[in-house]
Amino acid sequence: MDISALNWSDTATFLIEAEVVRPMVNDLNLDLYPVIFGQTLNFNLPPTASGLSIQATVNTEDVIYPLGPDLCLSWAECKVSVANDQTKSYRCELKPEYRFASAQ
Repeated sequence: MDISALNWSDTATFLIEAEVVRPMVNDLNLDLYPVIFGQTLNFNLPPTASGLSIQATVNTEDVIYPLGPDLCLSWAECKVSVANDQTKSYRCELKPEYRFASAQ
């Protein structure tokens, strides 16, 4: 990239913006923490996210719940909405017999 400025006498400020893209192959785990309002769990995922799982502590044990394309969980009803930029917003509402643990 070449930039030139010619023939001026006043002080000038230039802002140059660039976007650098470098393809990479990697296995990325993205840990996101949901927002909980009452009986609902809310979180967003970027368009490139795949292999969604929810990790929860049940009776002091960590349990991983894979959330496949059908959004099936035994303990919650989940829905997804997709924005124009393909970001996905998830909302999972607990079934009546379940509750979130209180924050310690």
